[in-house]
Amino acid sequence: MPPIDPPPPDARLLAGDAGWLVDRAVHELRNSLSAIRIGVELMNRSDDGCASTCAPVLAHIDNAAQRANALSDELTDACRLASGRPLLLHPQRFGLHATVQQALDALLREMPGPAIEHDRLGDGECAGDPLRIAQFVGLAFAEIRADAPSALVIVISEVAADRFRIAMHADAAPATRPGVAQQHAARQAQAESRRRTLLLQAIAHAHGGCAHVRSEGITGRTVDASFSSIALVPGAA
Repeated sequence: MPPIDPPPPDARLLAGDAGWLVDRAVHELRNSLSAIRIGVELMNRSDDGCASTCAPVLAHIDNAAQRANALSDELTDACRLASGRPLLLHPQRFGLHATVQQALDALLREMPGPAIEHDRLGDGECAGDPLRIAQFVGLAFAEIRADAPSALVIVISEVAADRFRIAMHADAAPATRPGVAQQHAARQAQAESRRRTLLLQAIAHAHGGCAHVRSEGITGRTVDASFSSIALVPGAA
C-alpha cells in the first residue's frame, strides 16, 4: 500500500439532502422508540419468570436501541461535516482483523442472511480509532449490499507496515424495470448512498487515508479504503 495524499471529503454531497436527512432520522428514531415501547408492553404482560418470552423481546429492544444510537451518531457526524468541522476521534492501538470481524459479527446478529468471506492479510497492530473503524465496516457493509442484500460479501482487512486497508465487495442483483414506487425508493437509496459515501470518506480522511466507493453495474459494488497508522498517534509505526 503506497503512501497517499488523501483529498478531504466533500460535504457538499449533503447540501441537497438536509431536509431528507432530518426526515429520515426522525422516522427511524420513531420506529426504534416504538419498538422499544412495544417490547416493554409485551414484557409487562408476560408471566413472571417466563424466560422464553422475555429473551427475544429483550433482544428486540436492544437492537432497536442500538439502531437509534447508531442513527443519532451518524446524523451528528453528518452535521459536523456539513458545518466544516472534523470527526471526533479517540486514537489508540488495536488489532485490525479482530475489530473488523467483531463488527461483522454484530452486523450479522442484526441482519442474518448474507454469507461473508473475510480474508486477513498481514499481522500486527494498527493505530487509530477502533470505534470509527467498526463504524466504517458497518457503513461499507450497508453500501455494498444496497443492490443485492443476499449476495456473498467479500471482506479484506490488510496490515502493511504503517498502513492498513479495508475493502468490501458484493455482486449486483439482476436488473429489473422500476415502477413509480421503485423510482421513489431509488431516489431515497441514492440519498442514503451519498450520506454513507461522505461518512466513509470522512473516516478514512481522518485517519490520513482515503476511501473509494464504486458501483460497477453488473459486477456489483466495492468499497476500498486505505488508512495510516501514523496520522493520529506519533510514533505508532
